[in-house]
Amino acid sequence: MSWFKCDCEEFWCTRHQKHAFECQCPPIEEWEADPYIRRPVMLDLFSGQGGASSAMVERRWDVVTVDNGPEFGCTVTADINQLKWTGDRRVDLIWASPPCTEFSRESMPWCKTGNAPSLDLVKAALRIVEEVKPAWWVLENVRGSVPWLTPILGHPMAKTGPVYMWGNLPPMLIPRVLPYKEKISGKRPDLRSMIPYELSRAVAVAVEKAAKESL
Repeated sequence: MSWFKCDCEEFWCTRHQKHAFECQCPPIEEWEADPYIRRPVMLDLFSGQGGASSAMVERRWDVVTVDNGPEFGCTVTADINQLKWTGDRRVDLIWASPPCTEFSRESMPWCKTGNAPSLDLVKAALRIVEEVKPAWWVLENVRGSVPWLTPILGHPMAKTGPVYMWGNLPPMLIPRVLPYKEKISGKRPDLRSMIPYELSRAVAVAVEKAAKESL
């Protein structure tokens, strides 16, 4: 079995003439095989179904998922307000997707209450970013959050489809994400809030490239 990296930054299996994620060969052990490459570390806050970190898991990053719902089977099940980072490894990326329910509610005239959305979870995520000091970080939410987050974080650094992002990322091409939430029942907020795989992959590739360029 032999692997090499394509221009698209994915591994190619020369045995099956397929990308690694399409074939049945054993997982790639690039991080262990090359002593100059460190396995990237990601902290995925409010991870839910794990959409934001899906590409990182596939690419064999060390991913720590955090959510308060035990049904998600996360690495850590905890209230983020009580979370303290005790890891001794450098974190390459923090992704935080605080619940968007209250932001969405106040952006829709037919269900608006006039009560300001709570920013407690946003502030908790920013506290962890400050404590951990990752190389890169993202706070993601919906369009309805923009009026409430802009005074804290400034204007979004990127937008694609229903996804708005603040934070600090290396130069990258943001993939086009088509609207998808309307197709999912409102009874499944965990699925409606999942970050699309193509966005997760674009971020993973950009962070890996930046890490290797810094060697």
